[in-house]
Amino acid sequence: MPVNSAGSNICRELWCQSKPNGSCYRTGFPAADGTSCGHKKVCWIGQCIKHHKVPAPSDGSWGQWAAYGGCSQTCGRGVAVSERACNRPKPSFGGRYCVGKRKRYSVCNTQLCRPGSPSFYTQQCSQQNNIPYKNSLHEWLPEILPNRECQLICKTKDQPVVAILKSKVADGTKCKGNGVCINGQCHSVGCDNRIDSNAKMDRCGVCGGNNLTCALTHSSTNNSMLLVLHTSFNSAIFDTYKPCHQVCPFQGYERACHFPVGAQQIAVMERQPSINFLALKTSKKYIINGQWEIQQPMTIKVAGTFLKYWRHGRLESFTALGPINEDLFVYVIFQGSNPGVLCEFVISTAALPHNKLPTTEKKQNSSGTWIYSPWSSCSTLCGSGIMIRTAKCIRDSQIVNSSMCPDQPETETQCNVKVCPHWKTFKWTECSTSCGNGVQTRHVICRHSSTYSRCPLNTKPVTSKSCFRAPCGNWITGSWSECSKQCGTGVTGRKVSCQRGLCDPHTKPIEMDFCNTQPCHTWTVGQWSKCSTSCGNGVKRRVVKCIRQQVGNETSSSQCNVNMKPSHSQLCHLKACPQQLSVLTAGSCNDSNPLLCQNVARLSRKSSGICTGQILSICCQTCKNFLQPLRT
Repeated sequence: MPVNSAGSNICRELWCQSKPNGSCYRTGFPAADGTSCGHKKVCWIGQCIKHHKVPAPSDGSWGQWAAYGGCSQTCGRGVAVSERACNRPKPSFGGRYCVGKRKRYSVCNTQLCRPGSPSFYTQQCSQQNNIPYKNSLHEWLPEILPNRECQLICKTKDQPVVAILKSKVADGTKCKGNGVCINGQCHSVGCDNRIDSNAKMDRCGVCGGNNLTCALTHSSTNNSMLLVLHTSFNSAIFDTYKPCHQVCPFQGYERACHFPVGAQQIAVMERQPSINFLALKTSKKYIINGQWEIQQPMTIKVAGTFLKYWRHGRLESFTALGPINEDLFVYVIFQGSNPGVLCEFVISTAALPHNKLPTTEKKQNSSGTWIYSPWSSCSTLCGSGIMIRTAKCIRDSQIVNSSMCPDQPETETQCNVKVCPHWKTFKWTECSTSCGNGVQTRHVICRHSSTYSRCPLNTKPVTSKSCFRAPCGNWITGSWSECSKQCGTGVTGRKVSCQRGLCDPHTKPIEMDFCNTQPCHTWTVGQWSKCSTSCGNGVKRRVVKCIRQQVGNETSSSQCNVNMKPSHSQLCHLKACPQQLSVLTAGSCNDSNPLLCQNVARLSRKSSGICTGQILSICCQTCKNFLQPLRT
């Protein structure tokens, strides 16, 4: 409790009283502003002033936003941060701090990264390769877990180890859906590239659109036709080539479909595996598989978008997000029979000149045309499932019997052929005990092809089990033998045997041990003699002998440990001698020969007997310093 006296200023320094013993102590700091210091007075900045003179509180206000800093990524969409300070004005006189956000974030560098470049998450894991983890260095790979994308969780390449290396990933790291991590939290990003925006791309590829701006690649576009095509997301669907029932009469490049400027969500796929190949060409040159040169699957930038060329066995496809900024053409390189090619794309009506619709490369069959619904979701997440779709036969904008359309298309296809997540077990360890009951353990890890797939916990194999070896026996020990030496460390032994079972070697009693560790020779000392002088500093001495312990006879000093030999002499101090006492009782005196007195000082540490006669008169002050303890 404060106990400042009437004469002290509580506003400058606060005194308090301790409750247990009632003592007062200084706090070393003034009382807080607003503390009462008298009648209608309060402390303010170390002064005791009248209550009405205290300044009114002034709340803080935000300053201007600073310019956005550098982007967290060079490509693939990062975030930049801008900050503001609560300094216009700063809060003062007890005013409130500013309310609101101190930082704001903006999406930046949204352009796609080069194909094959590591993700931002992968780069952050790799940055930990040179940082020891549990005293070892590892090569780290990403282990992105659902709903925990904003933590840096990595796995080692060489061992089944998964660890949280950082509680927060770097700002701008991709998280759930199309979101980004900011300060360890996942924030959604709309198609307008605004953080926490709900804007979404409609099926026509328009951000915030209403799904009504798509054009269809078909010559008939009345309402009844649109109603049917609406179930296929207004995609332009081609079935230009039908399956041949025999080897085609020619081999070479044949154009299958045309994608105009503005086309997006492009998809080209062979209906069935074949020995044919797909080729891609702009209006000027071949991009993929031209001039009879078949290339490996790749991702390539063409016509302003990234296009993926995929091959699985003998089944090929092209996919691109778009929109494209120049016309693209797909060709079939015929090597044998034709199973058919499916081409799809979506285009905005604003991208078409004079509201003209693209047409197929081949005339539609005069009897009818197949229109498809989108593929259903896969029946399984892995392990080869099935997707289905419906096919409608259209003639004159009306749904007719399927017999009116030739060669009914596939309505079922395989999907998610990747291996399902499964548990991998490693070898059991040896039993923890050599006999009786013990425990065996093993590593169990989840193998999966996608970081979003996890193994079901209810099927996880056990990681430990009990084990039993032969019954444990008992160790039986015999009596210790006589020591091999009477002194100087000998050796003794005994018999140790196992009875009734298998004994644990870790608990086996020792069979050999040291004995009689005392030395054979030791030092003995006699009584101290009287001091060698009757006054001043002297020396007293004693006899030190090396004897053989068992018989007590004196022997050569070399038989005993020289480092352990006791001292045979020591200094003794008596009262000062009369001549020395006269120096001590005299007033101040000086040394007349400093160099000589330095040597006297060194020798006086061993014996004050040197401080006599002429030496005492020459080195008066030096001797006085060493004789002072002998005054009484």
